[in-house]
Amino acid sequence: FLEEWLEASRSQWKPATYQGYLKQVRSYIEPRLGSYYLKSISAKTIQEYLNDLFNEGFSRNTLSNVKGRLTGSMDWAVRMEYIKYNPAKNARLPSARAVPDQPTRRNPHCYIDRASWEKIMQRFPEGHPSHLPLMLGYWAGLRKGEAFGLCWEDVDFDAGTITVNRQIQYEKGGAAASKRGQTATLQTMFFTAPKYDSVRTIRISSQLLGLLHRTYAMQRRARLVYGPYYTEYHVDEEQHLIEGPGDPDHRIHLVCCRENGTFVRPNTMQNTITVVQKQLGIDCDFHSLRKTHATMLLEAGANPKDVQHRLGHRTMHETLQIYAEVTPMMEDKSVELLEKM
Repeated sequence: FLEEWLEASRSQWKPATYQGYLKQVRSYIEPRLGSYYLKSISAKTIQEYLNDLFNEGFSRNTLSNVKGRLTGSMDWAVRMEYIKYNPAKNARLPSARAVPDQPTRRNPHCYIDRASWEKIMQRFPEGHPSHLPLMLGYWAGLRKGEAFGLCWEDVDFDAGTITVNRQIQYEKGGAAASKRGQTATLQTMFFTAPKYDSVRTIRISSQLLGLLHRTYAMQRRARLVYGPYYTEYHVDEEQHLIEGPGDPDHRIHLVCCRENGTFVRPNTMQNTITVVQKQLGIDCDFHSLRKTHATMLLEAGANPKDVQHRLGHRTMHETLQIYAEVTPMMEDKSVELLEKM
């Protein structure tokens, strides 16, 4: 049933969303509930399942995702008249104050303090392929797909802004791989709108703007040095990334490139984060850069509405509750305010 639901609903989601849901279903739901008959699943069954995950140390984010997949799939089952009511709607997540039997599993979306950030920069200095994507996450709050999908057409040096109007994603098992005899690994990458269609133009710091200036100048020099051997890219009508100059109207100039023009692909961050976690001992991931960006701005007194816009969040709640955490500086400011009352 779960596989049928995923396939029937696939056209409603972006490819990356479908892959994420598929992974959640196969990793968490099918191993525990896959042996049940659909009509035998009750609210009690689902509640006990969520409680078990909680007591095994799974994070609330994982529990929320699992419940979301169950609620969505069961809603579809009701519409298909497989069942008469949705048992997942009556299940509840454990209270935020509840204590699990086992410690909650590691949540890498942590706040990166200044000392840790300096260690990361020392390990991945300017000129390293991972440096610019890390800077775009930390100083501009971009999502990973947005950082790697940034093009020079999106950078306004005069205004000191970048426009986030696309992200790059992998299309696993991409159907386009057999077209025109192009390289399959490149054709499985495609451009799409940012998450939640959060197209936005944001001002950036002088530090990040200076880095982009230097990177742009370096790429222009490299084009002259490499000549015809400099790697160019274009997109097809389905927005797949294809190596080669192609039609000038469809040429694309990526920001995150190596000296010879080859694209620094998003999966390089997996190795980068492994180094950060295991060699540097910093428990974070790429998304932690966004959380840190939001927290630093709010800590400095930025307008929360502006922070929401910069990060492309749907709601203010997402900005304040998910990404911003209390830091010692925030606590000190709160005490200062109280003393003035």
